[in-house]
Formats: sequence, structure tokens, C-alpha cells
Amino acid sequence: MSEPAIFALVRNGKTRYFADRWANALLRREVMWGPEDFEAWVLQFEPVEAWDEDCEGGAVVDFDRRALAWSSDTSSYQVPRVLDVYRKMLAAAWPEFEVTHVAGGNAGMVRYLRGTDNVSEAGLVVLDADKEHEVRESRPETVDEAKRYVADDEDGEELDTDAVRAWLTIVDADRRTQQRELQQLSLDLLMAKPEALEALAALEPAAIPREVVVSEGLWINPSERAMGIWGSPELIASVKKYSECWNGWKLTLLNRGYDDQCAVAGMQGMPMSNADAAAKVVPLILSTQQFDAEVMLKAIGDGLKRFANKAVGCLLLVLCLPLVIFGLVSGNWQPVLITMVATVLIALAAYQLLVYRFKRMVRRRLSQGSEERPRPVVAGPHDEAARRERIDEILQRAELPRLAEVEPLFSGKSGLELLAES
Repeated sequence: MSEPAIFALVRNGKTRYFADRWANALLRREVMWGPEDFEAWVLQFEPVEAWDEDCEGGAVVDFDRRALAWSSDTSSYQVPRVLDVYRKMLAAAWPEFEVTHVAGGNAGMVRYLRGTDNVSEAGLVVLDADKEHEVRESRPETVDEAKRYVADDEDGEELDTDAVRAWLTIVDADRRTQQRELQQLSLDLLMAKPEALEALAALEPAAIPREVVVSEGLWINPSERAMGIWGSPELIASVKKYSECWNGWKLTLLNRGYDDQCAVAGMQGMPMSNADAAAKVVPLILSTQQFDAEVMLKAIGDGLKRFANKAVGCLLLVLCLPLVIFGLVSGNWQPVLITMVATVLIALAAYQLLVYRFKRMVRRRLSQGSEERPRPVVAGPHDEAARRERIDEILQRAELPRLAEVEPLFSGKSGLELLAES
């Protein structure tokens, strides 16, 4: 598993291409440092001849036209207010540049490039039919499929109150409102199918959720045939795509999202401030930890080690329990204790040997597959104080709260925890 990315730098009418197998993982952090630092970061990577099809994301920086187009996963910014703060910061980091985030990964970038003169046709791969249709609707088909979970008393499963979700408000003829929740707005809802509206009304009532856990929202008034919707750019694109299905309805795109839906629901809700939203973005941008095979394997290895420790503990319990029973029955504890100690020592020694041999095998595989070149460094200043100063400047230019106001709201997560959330 890797996170390959491809880059094109355009200067004086000439295009240079660069690629790296891990660069897409934290591209949204590196791009935040502006054109000069981003270019220096890209120049570390291997030059290639053309735009590569086999990548997850990438960017085109056209210094002649002052334009940045980039594509990478921003799903960790599912809450629209958080994504809005990120985009304000990015615009502030690239002054006088037109910044475009292209949906759909590499397939989306190729489509974008075909519609511009940024890169010559000779530099573009020809995607096959499957790749051309790579960007598909990833939403649940029906309201039933979009339910947050199905209660199961036997499993004792509890609802995750911190899970990001869709919030729906049903308005009746008397202007009374009821709240519902789904994992996502389903396709049958976006296509205004009558059975979807019936299934929505049949869902369990919910309270108004906190804004920090709402990725998209919808209010609907069937008696007046009116609806308002808000969420990600991808959702809005889907709404426009299916707008003809709402013929005879008044469809409104809510500019203020959560606040507008709270007004319709007639309740204040629990909105986020810009400082709250910035606290979801800034910690990863401030970090300097890399994401590569070594980091990924360490994270996987730590998880496997915790699992293996529990498994070894269970195994020792199974092995020692008969000995304890024998000691209780016979009353002869000396041989029992000797046997138990010997069993534990042998099991632990075997476990440590397996761990050592596994680590040695992984290191050997990594050394065989790695190229002899310096490990890429992160974009932007590497000194912590200078990095913080630059972020504070970006926040000020974006007219957002200062770092001193945002920092107390950090979650306290850092390093691999932040990378894992990416």
C-alpha cells in the first residue's frame, strides 16, 4: 500500500513532471505553505516524462498563469465549516493564485487538464473506460441503507455519538419540526423518490446534533413542496445533477448550512466557531512527521503488537489453567509452579523470537525495495517557532482567529495519531 502522487510545474511555457509514491498522503499539509515552499518540496521527487495514470492525487502549479489545481483526499474535513476554514487558509497561503481543488483523484485531474492549456496533450495519459468512470456516486442507494446503525440488543451495540452524519429536518403543515439522522443523504432522497420520503418519516426521532458531527443537512416540507440542502461541493454537484427530479418543488441551497437549518428547526443547536474549526486543521499542518512505509508499518506493527500481546496472554491462561486445577485437586503445588514458570518463560521466549524475526524480515524487504536517495522533507519551515509564525500569518491573512486563540482548542493528538486520522 502506498499513496502515489504526480505533479506538474509550469514555468515560461515549459512543464516539468515529478512523482513520489507517498506524497499524496499528506498533500493537503504540504500545499498549505504557498507556491515557493511547495515548489521546493516537489523538486525533491523523481522527475518523470509525463503525467502518470497510476497515482491517487497530485497538483499542477502554473506559475505563468498564477494557478494551482490539486487533487487529494480531504475527507478528514467532512464538516463543511472545517473545510471552509481550510480553504480560506489555503487561499491566504497562495495570494494572487487561482486555487482549484479537483474532485475525483487522478481521473478528475486528467479531465481538468484536458479542459485547460496548462499541460500539453503529449503529457497526458489516455485513461481507459473504467478509469473514465472512476468518479461514481458513493452514497447509499436508499434511506434504509443509510441508517446509522440497526439496534441489536444481543450485540449490545451502542451508537457512536462522535460519528459524522447527515442531519435531516421534517417540517409539517403546522410548521412543527422533527429531526432525523442518516450516515449520508441517500440517492433515493436526492432523486425525490416518494418511498424515500416515507422511509425518512418512519425513522426514529433524533435530537439536533452538534455542528462538529454534521457533514451535510436537509430540511423538507412536503406540504409546501419545499426543501433546503447543504453540504460538501460533491453533494451540491449531485443535487444539481438530480434537480430535475424535484420538478414542482422549491429547492434552496443553504449558504449558511448548519445555522440555516437550525433556524428552520426553530432551535439554536450547537454551532462551531471558526476557532473550533481551525483547531481541526492547524495541528496537522504544524506537524513535521512524514508518512511513508516506515511510518505506516510502525502504526500497523503497534496495532499487531497490542493484538499479539493479548493473544499471548490468553494462550498462557489456557495453558496454565489446567495446571492450577491440578494443583487445587492434588495439593502438590511445587511441581505445578515449576511447570507454570517454565511454560511462561518458553512461551515468552518464543514470542520474542517471532517478533525479532518478523521485524528483521520487514527491514530487509524495505531495504531491498527502497532507492538510495535522501528521504524527502516536509514543505515549509522545519524550525517549530518559524513554522508557528508562518501559520499565524496565514490565519491573519485569512481573517481567522490567531494561533494563540486556536491552540487551546487542539485535541492533544499528534504524530501518528494525526496521521492515522488523515
